[in-house]
Amino acid sequence: MEKENMTNGNVQTGGTTVKKGSIKMAGAGQAGGGDYDEVKIAGSGKIVGDVTCNELSSSGSGKVEGDVTAEKVSISGSGRVLGNVNAKYFKVSGSTKVDKTLTAEEAKASGALKIEGDAKVKQLHVSGSIHVVGGVYGELVDCSGDLKIGGNAEVEKLDVNGALRIDGSLNVGELNIRVNGNSRVKEIGGEKITIKQGSVIGNFVMRMVKSFFPTTNTFTAEMIEGDEIYLEDTTAQIVRGNKIFIGKGCSIGTVEYKDSLEVVDGGKVEKETKL
Repeated sequence: MEKENMTNGNVQTGGTTVKKGSIKMAGAGQAGGGDYDEVKIAGSGKIVGDVTCNELSSSGSGKVEGDVTAEKVSISGSGRVLGNVNAKYFKVSGSTKVDKTLTAEEAKASGALKIEGDAKVKQLHVSGSIHVVGGVYGELVDCSGDLKIGGNAEVEKLDVNGALRIDGSLNVGELNIRVNGNSRVKEIGGEKITIKQGSVIGNFVMRMVKSFFPTTNTFTAEMIEGDEIYLEDTTAQIVRGNKIFIGKGCSIGTVEYKDSLEVVDGGKVEKETKL
């Protein structure tokens, strides 16, 4: 990219407009990383290097080949960051990929988001699908759709209406799952755990597809441990807690309870032990 005295106006290079403290790209522009006030990418623009700015926005197939540190990051289309993202506010729509770790106070995703590293987010709101290869750490995770985590998850509150898959363990304060699709978590430890059959989500076409090709909505875990546990349509080897409710569609190997155990609507428990 051309060098300039930034006080002398603007320079355009291959679809890239550089102002003092800002970058604006249209089409297939390219610019180097650095410190900026604002970075805007429209089309297939690319930033080569780490970027620090107040706001970064990308529409189309924009790409950053480096880390992004910003107050606000907004991506629509098929954006990609080949490094880490550290932002106060992170919003994506479409198909977005972060090749390393996402750190944010608040993140909103609609569409498909993949994070190759960890997601360290105070509040995460998802409508669509999100795949985190590493772990998820935060206060609130709210997902309507498909949430897949390759590592462990540690959150204060997790709400899911859809499918949840965690290859590692889940440490949670309050868990609410409305199962809509096969779900599994290796181990769950929490205070209040509620797993129920969910409602059909998605648009009219998706609901019609599900009506012709129904899927089994089940939740599977090796162990579920908590203070208050309410389960439906759950298969687990061990369930341990103070107050436990086992409802319809459940198949549990061993239940260990301290205060109370209620089994209704055909729920199956092979072994009951009062602690």
